[in-house]
Amino acid sequence: MEEDPFAVLSDDLLLFIFNKLDTVHLCYIALVCRRWRYVVGQQVRKVHVLVLGKSLKQYFHIPNGRQILSIVRFFSELEVLSFRNWPWMERFSEVASVVMRELRSTTLKKLDVGGLPVQPIDVWALGYNCPNLYSLKLGGCSTVDDEFVKQCVRRLRPHLKELDISDSTRITTAAVKFAFENGVVRLKASRCKRISGALVINHVPKGNESRDDEHCLTLTQCKNINWFHLDRNLRFATINLSQCTSLEYCHVYDDALQNLHLSGCRNLRVVEVASSSLKVVNLFSCTQLSEEIVYKLIKSCPALTEINLAGLYFASHVQQWLLENRLMNSLKLG
Repeated sequence: MEEDPFAVLSDDLLLFIFNKLDTVHLCYIALVCRRWRYVVGQQVRKVHVLVLGKSLKQYFHIPNGRQILSIVRFFSELEVLSFRNWPWMERFSEVASVVMRELRSTTLKKLDVGGLPVQPIDVWALGYNCPNLYSLKLGGCSTVDDEFVKQCVRRLRPHLKELDISDSTRITTAAVKFAFENGVVRLKASRCKRISGALVINHVPKGNESRDDEHCLTLTQCKNINWFHLDRNLRFATINLSQCTSLEYCHVYDDALQNLHLSGCRNLRVVEVASSSLKVVNLFSCTQLSEEIVYKLIKSCPALTEINLAGLYFASHVQQWLLENRLMNSLKLG
């Protein structure tokens, strides 16, 4: 019997060699023998992010659920799992659903389904098998609607803090309100055509509810919103309503607000903000705003350090007003 040439190599040297391999190859060589599995295990502990996208195409013609599950389960300390750019969308689009039902991980924190179709029952299994998941990206998923979002939030709370439902054609304003009322602090719902009309968020947090996380709302390119209103001091740090071309009125009464982005809202007529923490305002190409509205905004936000008025005909007048009031050193005019 020929002597195994790898037997003379130390574990450190094997680990150095295995470092040159990608994640899929590591899964295969771990099946060779116990020693190799142990050595690969030392390397795998360092792998916290796994993207099951186009990189798999060189290894599989068409993978099955068992193969994908074996790869995912191999990484015992996985924190981030993504199906973004999945190459077998037509032949094996249910892969995210299969993994969500069968995966069991106490380390998984973030999951991106990559626009693949998933069902509410998948989320129920995920909430039971992955108890520490706090970020879920469902953007582009055709099966997501208001009821789906409500079930996700109910099942995954209180750990779920980040939710991405962008490009969801069936999402309405009700889903946005429900998410914030039930513990989600960072919500992205860009390009959702059915989020329309007036979006009013005035949920009052409960006395024992922790509000230490930074709250962010992103509704860019939601072109059917015409009125946005937020109050009751919900502690939003960032609000981004850029390219909401139908938006006419924006009222924000949140003392924790630091960044407000309204660029490209070409029909915006009124901006009323009451915040002692507001630092940055972007009003690029908000051509319907008047000088009086901008002056009032600057005066009502004492912590303001930067305002972008590019594309507004009266930007030079505001600059002169700032100089006359000796505010130019403390406020940057874009």
